[in-house]
Amino acid sequence: MRHRVQKIKLNKPRDHRYAMVRNLLTSLFAEGQIKTTDAKATVVKAEAEKLITAVRRSSDAHNKIRTLQQTLYTEDAQRRAMDYIAIAPQSGAVRCTKCGHRAGDSALLSHVELINA
Repeated sequence: MRHRVQKIKLNKPRDHRYAMVRNLLTSLFAEGQIKTTDAKATVVKAEAEKLITAVRRSSDAHNKIRTLQQTLYTEDAQRRAMDYIAIAPQSGAVRCTKCGHRAGDSALLSHVELINA
């Protein structure tokens, strides 16, 4: 048992948080980059790295496609993710950089991008 290991909850219920992360991952793989708040960017970066590693470790093509279909919403994002994973580096495939504050509420923004996409 891992004591004192906490997830970033983002002040949302579980189902809303999971749907939001899947939406952000779909946008990340479809566009190659997204701009979001720092807390969401941290979660998206971790989940994207986990997804890339899981797909890379899958044994055959059907398992890779199935893993992507379980997470990403659109076929376009799934195709681009497969293409990206084929050329992605072994580790550190997602970069997260801070890029200032949002004008409306002064929230810290981060830019999340796929490296070499």
